[in-house]
Amino acid sequence: MQTELILLFDPSCGWCYGAHPALAALRDASPLPLRLLPTGLFAGAADVPAAKAYFWQSDMQIRERTGVVFSEAYRDRLLGGDNIVLDSTAATLAWHLIAEQRPELALDVLQRVQAVRYVDGELIDTPQRAALAKAFDLDAATLDATEAWPEALQQQVVQARTLMRQLNLRGVPVLLLRRGDDVVITPNTLLFQDPAALVEFVASHV
Repeated sequence: MQTELILLFDPSCGWCYGAHPALAALRDASPLPLRLLPTGLFAGAADVPAAKAYFWQSDMQIRERTGVVFSEAYRDRLLGGDNIVLDSTAATLAWHLIAEQRPELALDVLQRVQAVRYVDGELIDTPQRAALAKAFDLDAATLDATEAWPEALQQQVVQARTLMRQLNLRGVPVLLLRRGDDVVITPNTLLFQDPAALVEFVASHV
């Protein structure tokens, strides 16, 4: 019976970005396969009126707990305008197109896509997609072929949302440990603590 880890995420979720150190440590320490499923939680989300102080305060909480970087470029460019763009459609597509060709690096691809927002202070557009492709030694043309979500990505989102509905989950990130039909929901706090605690928890449930 196969046992696997499943990460439910959205690239425009700051807490998903903050979970990366713990998830990277788990990936390096655990023999279990880690499958990433995008939920599309913020795909198509409308721009929200600027509430820079609210978002920045939340980001600083994430930084304090996890050590991830939220840059001044992100604060000034993406939080400093009249509206804040949360729509993750383009970021999710960029992640999928690269991860599909570099599946062994899916978590690293996600981290780099998130860094475009939170470190570079940019939104995913054609130049950013080209830069992402280059970072993973891919031909940029393969990422410019479509703006619509391909069927494979849509199926991943359906799988993610089905799991969320079955398990009565509302937000992301969520890390699941699945052994056949048996699913363990990893305590969310473990994604934002000392990574060793997450590694120990998973090891104790295998």
